[in-house]
Amino acid sequence: MTDEWLIVKRELYFRPDCQGYTGIRDDAGRYTYGVAKSYADHGCSMVKLSDAPEFSKACYPDLAAAHMQKQREAALGYATRLATCLWETHWKAASPDWKPLPDLMGVLTQIENMVAHLKPMQKGHS
Repeated sequence: MTDEWLIVKRELYFRPDCQGYTGIRDDAGRYTYGVAKSYADHGCSMVKLSDAPEFSKACYPDLAAAHMQKQREAALGYATRLATCLWETHWKAASPDWKPLPDLMGVLTQIENMVAHLKPMQKGHS
């Protein structure tokens, strides 16, 4: 697997294809070592993707907050879909009125409770 690099200028990450700047690592372009090094040789810096902070030093706080909110909403959506799948597959008959809770920790607790009470499958059953 090849390492991915970010290019940094004025404490902001280059966007993909060097088309502008962003303070958010998830929105930054990924570059090969050779490309990043060529920019570093001309006044930019480079950082390995795995070492880059989620938000650069120059990231606007409101943009960082909006990005984190989007991530929380995505996590809640994913957890809710997982909990609903578990309920439909294993618990619908026993708890027909179940509904997912409205917050991430609530849904994760529901998933934990559903999974903790699952019985191992017997040999020969699929």
